[in-house]
Amino acid sequence: MIPNAKIPVRSKNILLLGVLAFASIVSVVTAVRIEYLNHLSGGSIQRKAEQEPNSKWRGEEGFSRAYEKIEVELRKERGLSSKSELSDHDYSEITNRMKTTSLTPTASDKLGKLLGTWGLIQYPLAMTLLIASLVASSNPQMTRFSQNGFFISRQ
Repeated sequence: MIPNAKIPVRSKNILLLGVLAFASIVSVVTAVRIEYLNHLSGGSIQRKAEQEPNSKWRGEEGFSRAYEKIEVELRKERGLSSKSELSDHDYSEITNRMKTTSLTPTASDKLGKLLGTWGLIQYPLAMTLLIASLVASSNPQMTRFSQNGFFISRQ
């Protein structure tokens, strides 16, 4: 690549469009998954807000608690401390024991995990999308979509 070469405006616009589209898709899919799991769990988010305003999400009894309990039991059996690293064999043993308990993650468990990961990422992502959209819409070079789906820049 030439050190002082400039990237054409059209390429920058296409790149910005791609980044905005990807971030929008991630944000929308996360929001839809949260609403779907909230519906399956019987409105856990609303109940949580009514019962304990300004509190952190805590998973209900179920899969997550059972997994932790089985891990503690395995560590105790093998004489491992809570800070020691488990081997792949140990993790497969925990998985096998979980299968025998017939417990599967509840919708509430899945919702809690989603809120603690992608749900948190959604906040800065949405703010970034808002700012990028405002910058893109105020840029005089990015005036409209063409018929073939790319931004046309004024030259």
